[in-house]
Amino acid sequence: MFKVSKPQYTHATNSYGSCTPWIEDGRIWIHFGTYGTACVDTKTGKKLWERTDIECHHWRGPGSSPVIFGDNIFLTFDGFDKQFIMALNKDTGKTAWMKKRDVDYKTDNGDAKKAYSTPRVITAGGKAMLVSPFAMATIAYAPKNGDMIWKVVHGGMNAAARPLFGNGLVYVNAGGGNSSMIAIKPEGQGLLSESDIEWKLGRLTPKRPSQILLGERIFMLNDTGIASCLNALTGEVIWSARVEGSYWSSPIYGDGHIYGLSQEGKVVVFKAADKFELVAENELGDGFIASPSVAENSLILRSKSHVYRIVK
Repeated sequence: MFKVSKPQYTHATNSYGSCTPWIEDGRIWIHFGTYGTACVDTKTGKKLWERTDIECHHWRGPGSSPVIFGDNIFLTFDGFDKQFIMALNKDTGKTAWMKKRDVDYKTDNGDAKKAYSTPRVITAGGKAMLVSPFAMATIAYAPKNGDMIWKVVHGGMNAAARPLFGNGLVYVNAGGGNSSMIAIKPEGQGLLSESDIEWKLGRLTPKRPSQILLGERIFMLNDTGIASCLNALTGEVIWSARVEGSYWSSPIYGDGHIYGLSQEGKVVVFKAADKFELVAENELGDGFIASPSVAENSLILRSKSHVYRIVK
């Protein structure tokens, strides 16, 4: 799709194809960070447009996926040298707006400014907003023009998990620090204060895997193999339990169960309930870093060397 003569270094645990594409009827948008973004006709395979002029030193490889809302596709670049978010017209690829990250990182070390999170569009107080976590802070942007609606400075770096929204709260994984996970009231304006934070959690939180919000419960499986269930309204830990393996891929929910895929190749299944119950453990492949996906009644898994389709 793109020819790059001298690609940047990428970490052994990352790849050049880590960003998840966005698909709509007849079109797919693919994104490889600074290496290129394109819209492709799914029937003919023809490129409808492409951009290869957006520069960013990813340092350890790209990881943030594109998001589409309305007429725009939103791209996140939290690199070593530059940190910004931008919108392109999804039909033409032309730049609609671009905003540099408005935060004091408190360091000149570009490695501490990187992040890999994918934003989410929510509607709160009758207003659409693009919620984008990154190193040190989370900003909610107006999708149409990129104006800042609100900002929370929470610390942390390498934010990777996508924000969650429910129960009138935005749940953000900061990627580290004493407030690794925070629940934000999204109706405010400008720089939010402690009164706009419903609760904080400084332990058990994953650095890489995303969380799952089911009603008033949040389920997590962190990097070191600790599964947990939280009260989404208060942040109270309802239970936590260790499962075997280490985890970078995000767990997935289906039919009342949480499925987790470890780097060692173990697939664990436990109930999405107020009491921990391990349902199954299976060995499959040589380990997983990519997150699973669902297609109708099939579970699609990508290991370090194979792609699996598991049918119910």
